[in-house]
Amino acid sequence: MSTFDQNLPTTGPFNVKPPAGGGSKPPSSTPLNAGQQSAYDLMASTLKSWGLDTLLGDLKQFILAGDTSPDTLSLKLSQTDAYKQRFIGNEQRKANGLPELNPAQYIALEEQYSNVLRSYGLPPGFYDSTKDFTDFIGKDLSPDELRTRAQIAHDQYEAAPQYMKDLWGQYFGGKGDAIAAIIDPDTATAVIQDRAKQVALGAAGAQYGFGVNAARAKQFVDAGVTLQGAQQAYQQIAAIQGQDQTIAKRFGQQFTQQDEENDLLLGQGDAMQKRKSLYGSEEALFKGSGGLDANALGVSQVAP
Repeated sequence: MSTFDQNLPTTGPFNVKPPAGGGSKPPSSTPLNAGQQSAYDLMASTLKSWGLDTLLGDLKQFILAGDTSPDTLSLKLSQTDAYKQRFIGNEQRKANGLPELNPAQYIALEEQYSNVLRSYGLPPGFYDSTKDFTDFIGKDLSPDELRTRAQIAHDQYEAAPQYMKDLWGQYFGGKGDAIAAIIDPDTATAVIQDRAKQVALGAAGAQYGFGVNAARAKQFVDAGVTLQGAQQAYQQIAAIQGQDQTIAKRFGQQFTQQDEENDLLLGQGDAMQKRKSLYGSEEALFKGSGGLDANALGVSQVAP
């Protein structure tokens, strides 16, 4: 474990107290001499800046026992339960084969995480304590990767219209669950980006009154459908669906939303052929009697 950084500022943004039973000792009533007091003051200011006031009793006991070297004191303090709990992300880092962070690095990383999340307007009380950041540190989540996730949480959820928020809830859980799923380091960033695309494509349908479930949206993402392509396709489907259903019904068939999507979003041949056949039958039925012809129906393929 690295020693304390004596040049750290004496204040910090966090004040997390260790749980009861952390092993800290009450301050002794025995006075310190001048040299001991100097060593105590130096280490005490750093402990306070980390929210480890409960270790001041241990610090005094170590000094009274004859330890005044900063390196020796830092080593002994780092072995206390309260210290380990404060920097518990290091235990996870060790288990994951990652190097430990010294306190200065650890706290600086917490501050970067906090600044990233606040800059994207995540709600207060959400990922804003040292405990919340333990998993980030233990799994070596970089501030840049967190920034990518926070931007998705902001753009695709916090700042999104209500129908997009509803889709996040439908696909991946309610507000807290949705944001947590975006930020969660256990889920790869690429997966989060795919989920955002699913919601965006589902929202393209919702704008025109079409329901798109999570599995269908995932199919669109996997097929490479773009947001622009989906928006164009659903605009066209909204314009022609009633006409298509009327034609299909006339010939004892159905042409559903899925058929429309299979043709105009996915470019599937069977759906395209089904539409062509129905339009051909319609044209033949009304040919020469002023009815619609295939060109008048005005359907064009929308590229993904």
